[in-house]
Formats: sequence, C-alpha cells, structure tokens
Amino acid sequence: MREALRKQGALALNDAAEVAALDQDMEALRETFQARVESKLNDGLESHSEVWRARPQMRGHVINFVLKPRNTVFRISASSPRPIVTERYQRNWQALEEIEQLARAHDVRLLLFLPPFRGDVPRPVIPR
Repeated sequence: MREALRKQGALALNDAAEVAALDQDMEALRETFQARVESKLNDGLESHSEVWRARPQMRGHVINFVLKPRNTVFRISASSPRPIVTERYQRNWQALEEIEQLARAHDVRLLLFLPPFRGDVPRPVIPR
C-alpha cells in the first residue's frame, strides 16, 4: 500500500515505524464492524439485485437525462460563476494549513501549486 501511495505522490513517510503505523490503521479500518457489515450487505445485494449491480450505469443515466437538461435550461456550464460556500472553503483551507504543519513537523518537503487565474474569464468569488 505504501508504494501505491508514494507512486501517486500522496505519501512521504520518514521511517518504517510511520509506515507500519499507517498499515495498522488501514487494517483496523478494514476490520471494523461497519466495514464488515457494509461488505456483506453489498455482496448480498449485488448477488440478488440487478438494480444494485446496475448502480454505476444508473448514475450515468441520471447525469445524462436529468443533469444535462437542467444545465441546458438554466444555462449552467463549467464556466458558470458559482457561489463558494464559505464554511467549506474555510474548512478546506484549515485542512491545508494542518497538512503543512504536519509536513514541517516530520521534515517532509511539501510542494503546493496554485494555478494562476486566467485573465480572459471572470474570477470566482472567493470569501474573505
């Protein structure tokens, strides 16, 4: 698991103890009562329900037959301005700051890339 995360650029651990702790945490999650129940429930539903097996395709149909016409009617596109939910924005920013603090505490180099805003399109509204 460690190598998979490293390949994705999502993990930079300093020593074997940290890796072992991460592996134990992930294993503990797999063994939770909730995970076992959800796994058995999904397996049972997939083996007995055509509808349950078709969920990924149904999601695609919802997008194609509900969301696309809605977007057309209301003229919503990828470039449509959208309000930013201030609470969510602040929580995400705080999480980023905590990641930075954690990286510093463990001597992990962190590279953040914030792409520049395009000058030819209106900027999104960012809460202050």
